[in-house]
Amino acid sequence: MRTMRVHTASMFALGIVLITAFPSDVHLDHILFGNMLGANLGEIIQAALIALIVTVLLVMKWRDLVLFIFDPQQAAAIGMPVRIFHYGLLAILSLTIVGALQAVG
Repeated sequence: MRTMRVHTASMFALGIVLITAFPSDVHLDHILFGNMLGANLGEIIQAALIALIVTVLLVMKWRDLVLFIFDPQQAAAIGMPVRIFHYGLLAILSLTIVGALQAVG
């Protein structure tokens, strides 16, 4: 469980580095905290598309994900690719954060 927290913090840090590495006219506070009143149609479509992708992935692999989340040792013992599930969940978490941050403010 500790490695999951370390990886999540690392992903957040990587996101901050990437945001600051590529300069834009948008202030970092607006990227991190969003502006609910200033959301345009493109941002709403982006959030909806990310939500659709995440939902489809979760529905497709629901049973495997439940087993991996509650008992990763058993998942590894029966031959599931636990490393793929681990990093896949981190990617889904990152997608969800990206989709929600701009919209919710």
